[in-house]
Amino acid sequence: MTGDQYRYRVYDSVHKYYCEAERFTLDDSGRLCEHFDNYIDETSCKNYPKGLIVEFCTTMKDIEGVLVFDRDIIAWTREKYSLKGVVQFDIYGDNEDYVVFEHLGWNCRGVTLPDIFNVHQGKVIGNIHDNPELLETA
Repeated sequence: MTGDQYRYRVYDSVHKYYCEAERFTLDDSGRLCEHFDNYIDETSCKNYPKGLIVEFCTTMKDIEGVLVFDRDIIAWTREKYSLKGVVQFDIYGDNEDYVVFEHLGWNCRGVTLPDIFNVHQGKVIGNIHDNPELLETA
């Protein structure tokens, strides 16, 4: 197994951009801490500005080998239908796992990531921050 299960990215929802991941680390309690000149500022762990969103790697890759992260938008085909959805960590059945919620305009239905990638050949087409228009329906 690779270190992908420990990868994450950080989105600044106030300034609307992805931060450099190397700038941050998570402490033992899961708090986000910022690095300053090769040391971790423990005060930043307690008082970090609101609006930063940590998006964890699912450890899965799409059909083109792209790592999939929480809040990515995935496209896939089932039967004759082209579908899109957002990756989210959720309870699905009896398990906690990453699920893609199909966006069908009026309806959302959860599908597990293994089904999307192993059965329906899903592909990452964007994320909800940079490409929200990809989820709009006609």
